[in-house]
Amino acid sequence: MAISQVIGYVNEIKPNTFTDALLLDWINDISAKVQTEIMRVKPEGIRRYTLPEDLNTELELPKPFDEVYALYVEAQVDFAQQEITTYNNTMVMFNAAYKDAKDPYRDWE
Repeated sequence: MAISQVIGYVNEIKPNTFTDALLLDWINDISAKVQTEIMRVKPEGIRRYTLPEDLNTELELPKPFDEVYALYVEAQVDFAQQEITTYNNTMVMFNAAYKDAKDPYRDWE
């Protein structure tokens, strides 16, 4: 999934007033977690994305695991909008998707 797809999807699914730059900050947060915890990248090797240069850049996780990016950003939107019940529900979905993404990589080690 490309960064532009995550931003577009979240803006469509969760109407908000946040800038693309803030949404990208949240994408960078989950991307760093994916890079270090799943891909085993050392902290100094973490790639951070910028706008507009990286809009069409594909994120680390392939389908069907790429939903973790949108779910994480959706949860951050919920939290920032003080939609705590919705945030909790979205985080449950994110945690399940993240675990599903992590498991195959553990099996390949």
